[in-house]
Amino acid sequence: MQNDKIISEILDLVTTEDEKDSLTLVVEDLLSDLYKVDHSEFEKKMGQMEEKISVLVKQVPAAELPNFLGQLKEKLIATASVKVTLSFKPTVSFISRLNKTLDAIVEVEVNPDILGGVVVESNGKHVDMSVKKVLDGLLASV
Repeated sequence: MQNDKIISEILDLVTTEDEKDSLTLVVEDLLSDLYKVDHSEFEKKMGQMEEKISVLVKQVPAAELPNFLGQLKEKLIATASVKVTLSFKPTVSFISRLNKTLDAIVEVEVNPDILGGVVVESNGKHVDMSVKKVLDGLLASV
């Protein structure tokens, strides 16, 4: 149960697709180095993780590490991604709220041409709720 909590805390720290991909690669490397006699490579790869994540992983008992890392990798791969296009550069706290609200990793693109509103893309679906789309629709009907 404790390991599930640690995985959840780690996933909360991953806020972008790049961070997700990077952590997934490090976890795969750690899994491949777990059973090597020389643990210096394992320790070096642990150092490649963001410090907050490394601290959480170090809380896992050594005997549970293989299972833990396997579960973490599965959760990282299964975590959904949503692309959000905004007309402004959002704050870190705004992106964090989006991540929690959508229960996904949110990739933010800034495009001032949409004027306002939002464009959301996920799982091959595209929803355009931008001011530009509304204005284009109004102008097309004139």
